[in-house]
Amino acid sequence: MKKNLLLLFSSILLVLLIFEFSLKLFYPQNLDGWYSVRDKNGLNILRKNSKYFHRALGRTAKYTFDEFGNRITSSNNNHDKLLILGDSFTFGWLINDKYIFTELLQKYLKNYKVINPSVPGWGIADYTRYLETYCKEIDPKNVIVMFNTDDFRRGYVSKLYKMDILNLIKIKNTNHPEIDRIFDFHYSQIMKIFKVEYGSVKPLVTHSKYHKIPFYKFLIRNSHVFYLLRQTIVNIKDKKFWRQNILPSSDFDIPSHRIPTELDVAEIAGKILLLRLKETSKKCNTQLNIIYSGWYDYQNLPLLDNPTLHFLKYSKNFFEKHDIKFFDLSNMMKKMHEKPEEYIITYDNHPNELGHKIIAENLKYLFSNNLIN
Repeated sequence: MKKNLLLLFSSILLVLLIFEFSLKLFYPQNLDGWYSVRDKNGLNILRKNSKYFHRALGRTAKYTFDEFGNRITSSNNNHDKLLILGDSFTFGWLINDKYIFTELLQKYLKNYKVINPSVPGWGIADYTRYLETYCKEIDPKNVIVMFNTDDFRRGYVSKLYKMDILNLIKIKNTNHPEIDRIFDFHYSQIMKIFKVEYGSVKPLVTHSKYHKIPFYKFLIRNSHVFYLLRQTIVNIKDKKFWRQNILPSSDFDIPSHRIPTELDVAEIAGKILLLRLKETSKKCNTQLNIIYSGWYDYQNLPLLDNPTLHFLKYSKNFFEKHDIKFFDLSNMMKKMHEKPEEYIITYDNHPNELGHKIIAENLKYLFSNNLIN
């Protein structure tokens, strides 16, 4: 009897070991957990020195993160650092490390170490807070902000900063100048008038009641079999296996949400944060470059109650007035505008490998012509 039990136990253990090895080799699980965490200031950042396997829409992408919580690049040199901040487009959503445009740019820029800590869902408030918090640690020579179509809305709804815009708009006495005139004032006056200050963001809950179970924490971080079993149970509980997967439209669409009733306020908030971003870069002794990739052809397509797109219509004057380097690459995206379906991930609208390639080529142009150096 004991011999049979020992044989049974040994057989089960062997099967589990084979399954564990097979999963690790062919279908690895995310033992490092989710790819982003929240820092002490409430900003979502990428998990340092970790990896993540993203599986969606029939694609599997491996994300590898380095010492600064950045998408890893092929450079290990100690040259000047180029910090690139953006949202999911810059992060490289559903794209393997070697195909994202920051890696393609890294292969071209031999005198820079490219650092891409971008997080999906970031906007202008996140770029500003990241630079304020980590600029001295990274010490970049140049900072590129990859401006995107949802940056102002996200900055407005973000809790990273508080500012008094609505009340100021309602005040009509002569002691308060028109909103547009306020942007002619000195930076410190602008921050004071709008009462700009840090907001408060709740910390993420990273542990559940199950972490109190003996060996749970160890197994969830070390066993591919256990992680897969746990995720399967969660999916069954959430009824994901029985839901009908309805794919979104495959047509090209703008990555944005509309805010028609608060369009002007969100645009003002975005401009305030752009000035704060500029001031932060000055304190950090780094050159700030704002780049709109031109992904959405706002010059010839509807503005869709989108504060970023409305701003882009006259952004050149704003950037020149406040001495901020700005590059609008819309005219260099004509091939993409003619056949956008060739450059996007189907059903998703993020850049595919070809989309990242054309963005990288356009950025290389800026460097090769010494527009950024």
